[in-house]
Amino acid sequence: MRRLTYILILCTISILFLFPESSLLAEKSLPTYIVRRTTSVITVDGLMNEPDWLKAKEFGNFSFAGLVNNEEREGTSVKMLWNDKNLYVFFHCEDSYIQAEQTERDDDVSRDDCVEVFISPNYREVSVYFNFEINAKGTVLDHARIYKGGSWLVLTKWDADVRVKEFIKGTLNNSQDTDCYWNAEISIPFRNFARISGTPKNGDIWRLNLNRVNRLKNGKYQYSQWSITNSKKATFHVPNKFGFIYFSDL
Repeated sequence: MRRLTYILILCTISILFLFPESSLLAEKSLPTYIVRRTTSVITVDGLMNEPDWLKAKEFGNFSFAGLVNNEEREGTSVKMLWNDKNLYVFFHCEDSYIQAEQTERDDDVSRDDCVEVFISPNYREVSVYFNFEINAKGTVLDHARIYKGGSWLVLTKWDADVRVKEFIKGTLNNSQDTDCYWNAEISIPFRNFARISGTPKNGDIWRLNLNRVNRLKNGKYQYSQWSITNSKKATFHVPNKFGFIYFSDL
C-alpha cells in the first residue's frame, strides 16, 4: 500500500514538473487531455490499427446541446497523437444513418454528418484559431479566424495542408438500412501554424475543442462537443470555452 502511495505521489510530481501551470488551468473548469507522442509510423487510412492508437486514451464523453429528452444519443469517441511533424486526430462516430453530400473543398460540410477540430496554439488568449471540418465523405472545410478590432475576421481563403481518410461501416446516403459507424482519421502538419507557433515541444499547452454534427434520418441535427459551451442553442465558435491539450513525450 505504501509503495502504491509513493508511486502516485511521484506521478503527480512528474505531471506538475512537466506542466507547471496545470493546477492553474484546472481551476478554469475546462476539460484537459494529454497528447502522447507516437512511437511508430501512423498510416492515415481511417482504421485504428496501429499500436499507438490502441494505447491512446479517449477524450471522454461528448456533451449534447438542444436535445429532446427522449432523443437517442449517438456517441462519439476521439483520440489524439503527435510527432515532430503532425497532429493526428481519430474520430469514431456511432451513426445509424450516415449522410454526406458535399464534395468540394470548403463546401458547407456542417449540412452533412461531420466532425470538427477547432485549435489555437496560444493557450493564454485565444485571439487566433483554426477550424477544420470534415464530413463522412472526407470533404474538408478549413478557415482561420482572427480577433481584430472587436470582432472576428474569418479567412475563408485559407487552405491548410491536411490529410483525411474516412471509413464507413454502413451504406452512405441510404435511409432504407441501418448503419453502424464512421471514422475520420486526420493528419494536420504543424507547419500550418508556423506564423504563430510551429511545432510544439514536450510540455507545451494548446487550446482545442472537438465538435460533431450528426444529421438524423428525420432531417434534424444532433450537436455534441468535447468542451461544452453552455449556450442555449448549439454553438461551437466559443473560443473561451476551448479545453486544454498538453503535449507529452511520455
